[in-house]
Amino acid sequence: MTDQRTVELLIQAKLKGGREFASIAKSITDLEEAIDKQSAAAKRGENSIDGLKAAQLALKAVQEELGGRSDVIAKLQTFEKQLKSQAVATDKAREKLEAFQKTLGTDVSKKQADRLKSLTDSYDAASNKLERFRNDVANTSAALKAAGVDTAKLAEEQQKIVAEEGRTQVALNRTNKQLEDYA
Repeated sequence: MTDQRTVELLIQAKLKGGREFASIAKSITDLEEAIDKQSAAAKRGENSIDGLKAAQLALKAVQEELGGRSDVIAKLQTFEKQLKSQAVATDKAREKLEAFQKTLGTDVSKKQADRLKSLTDSYDAASNKLERFRNDVANTSAALKAAGVDTAKLAEEQQKIVAEEGRTQVALNRTNKQLEDYA
């Protein structure tokens, strides 16, 4: 398991500026329009290679931003699965501890005391791990919400990202083709 600070740094790096999704989609639309203008200018024989190169770089940056968002959503989904699994493990550890405690009388042997300590340590470790997963989920969810991601609808958010990644790739392919034709 990664420590809390590492998780926070990974999320920040993946979400970069934390732009809202609508802002990213608008950037793609703006870049598509710029490519259309550059293409029209190239057909008229006007120098547009610098604009095409700028659009190419901007599209690559948008691709990275969308990929980072997708990575953080996948990370949240992983944390949520781990949280559920750890909650079950913690419950089992607690049940074992409670069941053993019920068997103890007033006079506890060394063997029983050792077993009690072992079960208590297992439960404490499971509880600590559960708390770390809760923090990972909470921090990742908060970062995604701050970036405009609806964490209650992660599948829909992921679909939007995939659609915008497709648009970005089409625009990038067009730009690359125009740059090839220009050369």
